[in-house]
Amino acid sequence: MKVKPENKQENPPRKNGFHCPLDPKQVSLWIVFFIFVTYTFILVIPVFNLWYIPFSFEALAVICFVFFTLRTTWIDPADFSVRYQSGDRPQFKKTKDNPHVIRNLYCQICKINVDNRTKHCRNCNKCISVFDHHCDWLNTCVGVRNYRYFIATLISAQVMLFLTFLLNLLAVVGLSVESRPMLVDSHPILTGTELGVLITSSIICVLILVMLFFVGQLFVFHLKLIKNDQTTYDYIIAKRKLKEQREKEAKENAAQKAQDNQAFEVCSEPGGLPDEDEIMDSFEEKKKRVKSATTVATISDVRMDHPASET
Repeated sequence: MKVKPENKQENPPRKNGFHCPLDPKQVSLWIVFFIFVTYTFILVIPVFNLWYIPFSFEALAVICFVFFTLRTTWIDPADFSVRYQSGDRPQFKKTKDNPHVIRNLYCQICKINVDNRTKHCRNCNKCISVFDHHCDWLNTCVGVRNYRYFIATLISAQVMLFLTFLLNLLAVVGLSVESRPMLVDSHPILTGTELGVLITSSIICVLILVMLFFVGQLFVFHLKLIKNDQTTYDYIIAKRKLKEQREKEAKENAAQKAQDNQAFEVCSEPGGLPDEDEIMDSFEEKKKRVKSATTVATISDVRMDHPASET
């Protein structure tokens, strides 16, 4: 006797970005952040004469970044109708007739009615109000409820990265010249570490420039979305439709070009279309046939009208 397999259940919805399992990108973000900040505060800032000035600016930037990042990650971006209740959640099976989780503005997993800008995130397994995108670096979705904090996170990240880059760059330049402008004579914490700080800070400057490029690019992209009243999801869907339309037009143009080429080949073949001389000869021949037929018809009429003349 065959035993029927148990019905598979959907995973429970994740409340926020701190809900396990954590994303590897999220973990790597905090590890890199901790290394850069610790190195800057312990080995870079103390080499400046007025160390408390860069310390204050860097500390303020770090606090803002941590606050907005944690705030964005902690907020639950789910639709207000989503309920975190224990119970059966049969696994959604995608079929040809039922390809989408949300159908007729009703989520078949969350069992709620939604509006047309709400989307179901399969990573978080819940409906997100005004869904923008799922951020792997924060391990949560970005929607209308945490979008402002997400933008603040991007701004604070750029400010913090720029200050960290500037401090490390000034340390590299100061340690590279004999006059050591703005720097103390020797490192106040670790003696004989100037060469190590010089090399490490140079590497960090290059890495921060790469980070600034990508974070800045993402920030400018979202500014354009805000200007056009779009979300990232809307942009991706519109771009996909445009690509499909262009592919369809390209196929139609290729098919039309193939038909034109086929017609041209037929016309170019020997005997495909008659040349001008053949057309004129054919016209003259038809003209003679018509004239001959007309003459025969006239003679026949005369003979029918005068039958006695034949005797």
